[in-house]
Amino acid sequence: MTDWPSITGFTLLEMMVVLSLIGLTLVFAIPRFQINHAVSELDQSAQKFSAIIRFLKEVAVTAQADHTLYIDLERRHYWVVHEAMTAEAVRDAAVHSKPIPDAIDGIRVTYADKTTVTTGIALLQFFKQGYSNMAWIHLTDKHSAQITILLPPFMGAPRYVQDSVGVEN
Repeated sequence: MTDWPSITGFTLLEMMVVLSLIGLTLVFAIPRFQINHAVSELDQSAQKFSAIIRFLKEVAVTAQADHTLYIDLERRHYWVVHEAMTAEAVRDAAVHSKPIPDAIDGIRVTYADKTTVTTGIALLQFFKQGYSNMAWIHLTDKHSAQITILLPPFMGAPRYVQDSVGVEN
């Protein structure tokens, strides 16, 4: 009997099965990754807004000056002014406003009296005594993922939750 040399490798059928399984895995994994990536960008934007709010609460107390965060919902920009600024400096702050991050597709602000601002300019005030007006900032991305930033009226840090939370919650 002749000995056949041992040939190592994979058959064509084995290769096709493995490639089909990899392709099937990618079909389900890629859309899920894209959605998680978008939520991640929205989450980063919410963290940025939370940091700005936390900073304004602290600086209002330490500088002993009322501060106001203006959010222009139509131009998609925001800026900060404080009571010691001249009228020209206030106008300058509005002109040199910062853009709202691209990950945020929609934004609305709800105040404690249940007034919701969806167009125009929303104001968030931070007072030198350490409190602010209570508000909920609702952020939405292109995929309809939502994050709500809760702005407590007293010296608590802002916090945010996935989904939309309102005054009644």
